[in-house]
Amino acid sequence: MAAQDRPAYGQAAGVTSGVRDLREFASYVWQYYLPQLPFQEHVRFSNQTISGYPAYSVWIATGWAAFGWVTVYFPVGVYWVFLAVTVAIGLGALGAGLRWLRPNWRSPGLRSTALPVAVFFALATGALVGGLHWAEYQAGTPLNQGRYLFPLAGLAAAVLVAAVTWLPDRMRMRAVATVLGSLVVWQLFSLGLVASRYYA
Repeated sequence: MAAQDRPAYGQAAGVTSGVRDLREFASYVWQYYLPQLPFQEHVRFSNQTISGYPAYSVWIATGWAAFGWVTVYFPVGVYWVFLAVTVAIGLGALGAGLRWLRPNWRSPGLRSTALPVAVFFALATGALVGGLHWAEYQAGTPLNQGRYLFPLAGLAAAVLVAAVTWLPDRMRMRAVATVLGSLVVWQLFSLGLVASRYYA
């Protein structure tokens, strides 16, 4: 793979050489996820295929379903469904975690097991996402794609399981069946989208 007329190993060297303004980098990260503040210089993001919100366009859209080196997309409205599903799973997992944490706040198991695991995952996630942002900022061109978050797939699965456990017992099996069935349907639609784009 090459971009900007440089081989991949040259790109890696390019994004790690030199440190630019950390304040500018912080502004870039802020505007990636949140609205621009009055005192910040506007950061122009060119990856706006799905939306003008970079985090949504990159992490949600290309993380869920974008193909062919990010040239084949579902209709824009489909990605709002993916966003809603992502938020629902996150809120469900948060609710399940808080429900478990309340009676176990002083439990020895929390300090010896749950807390170190949570810290590890937080550090791993922060290092991955922070590294991706730093590489893109240093390169000065859009590099990030949702597939770069695939190392967190195991963590995403754990979050989904936590969200399902928040449901009443009688609904959990139905929820699991719905999740698995939805994944199969999503895969079939994804294959159909790519086939219609390249082979129709």
